[in-house]
Amino acid sequence: MAKPLTNVGSHTGAYGPVEWLLTLTIGLIWGSAFLWIAMGVDDLSPGVVAFGRVALGAGALAAFPAARRMIAREDFLRVGAIAIVGNAAPALLFAIAETELDSAVAGMITSGTPILSLLIASLLLRSLPPRAQAVGIGIGFAGIVLMSTPSLRGADAAPLGVALVLLATVGYGLSGNLLVPMQQRYGGPAVTLWALIGSSVVLFPFAALTYTDSNFTFSSVIAVVILGVVGTGIARSLAATLAGRAGAPRMSTTTYLIPIVAIVLGVTVRDETVEPVALVGVVVVLAGAVIATRAVRTTAPVRHIVVTGPMGAGKTTFGSMLADHLGMEFIDSDEHIEAAEGSTGRQIAEARGVGALHALEADFARSMLSRAPGSVIAAAASIADDPDLLRAVTAAGSVLVYLEADRDELAERAAAATHRRPMTEQEAVALYERRRSAAIAAGAVVLAAQADHAASLAHVAEHVTS
Repeated sequence: MAKPLTNVGSHTGAYGPVEWLLTLTIGLIWGSAFLWIAMGVDDLSPGVVAFGRVALGAGALAAFPAARRMIAREDFLRVGAIAIVGNAAPALLFAIAETELDSAVAGMITSGTPILSLLIASLLLRSLPPRAQAVGIGIGFAGIVLMSTPSLRGADAAPLGVALVLLATVGYGLSGNLLVPMQQRYGGPAVTLWALIGSSVVLFPFAALTYTDSNFTFSSVIAVVILGVVGTGIARSLAATLAGRAGAPRMSTTTYLIPIVAIVLGVTVRDETVEPVALVGVVVVLAGAVIATRAVRTTAPVRHIVVTGPMGAGKTTFGSMLADHLGMEFIDSDEHIEAAEGSTGRQIAEARGVGALHALEADFARSMLSRAPGSVIAAAASIADDPDLLRAVTAAGSVLVYLEADRDELAERAAAATHRRPMTEQEAVALYERRRSAAIAAGAVVLAAQADHAASLAHVAEHVTS
């Protein structure tokens, strides 16, 4: 496997029920958002609409304890960037654009987000996308041109509206790539809440300066309330969750539904018209996006599959089954170290210290990377304490698999003192969370330890052969 992408999700296999439910829900909500924006700017200034939606979204999320989780100081800059390019700027740009641009057209142009997300990921990684992705990007932009052409004819302000929507879409593509590691560390609700708070601060002056230009009619106010609570707070939280699970480009495919919903609502509710060439553009954009996003993964041969996770997660059992399933050799870290040292891991930890045991476990993992391809390796959870080692695993062309554990079981083990060193329940859970986050950041395929083995084996096999 190539160097892990910054936008890789924790679930890299085919979409399951959770991913599809999130996709459909977000697509429907965002598709209707353009109607609420259009209704809002009928009587309210773009600044008031933009500020109102992010402030109301933040207020709605603040009611949930999971959203009030604190963000570490070192992540302030990334969350601030999400607040500006992913929330504040698009909110203002869309509101201004829809004073001159039909909501259906705005929705159609936004369907180019998957293309832009993939292009931005390639720029962030300083590498060109594979040929199939480049073809998809080219087709997608051609579709955007087709969708935009009708609005560029016969209206002085429409070209500006198209440009503003395109700029907002670029912001969505960038923020999607920034969201992935933040969601995996803090959860979608928390990242979204703090980003929306930051957006509210940024947009408040725009609202204050244009407040007197607004007429607070019932319909416009209700539209902004729905847009803020549902279309911004709830939808962005769900989108952040999906980004962490599926990765930025695949999360952005939720915009595939936006043109359909926006067109239906624009035509039926606001009597808007859509040119046939624009509908052709929608089809072209979707075709380009499908081509581009299907080619995200590498087809390079896999050297090894490294299975890790906390004690008791079943690394040996699952690793052995996976090796049999794929016809590969199985190697267990604990067995290797115990045979070489003549002592169990617990005995080594008690006699020489946990640090010495972890050093042996890391040395074993590194030594395995130079072996001939074709092994499934059960590695100790401690390898996640060394980010350079995790990166070495994936950079060497191996697949990293992380088995998740039940947090309550971890706490029980800590209370029963079954760990290799004394730990409180809080320390055990914190250690687990740190190692899990490190594995995800390195591009690990994350599986639930208690999940159906057949499904998990198929999941990893799909990842290996894709």
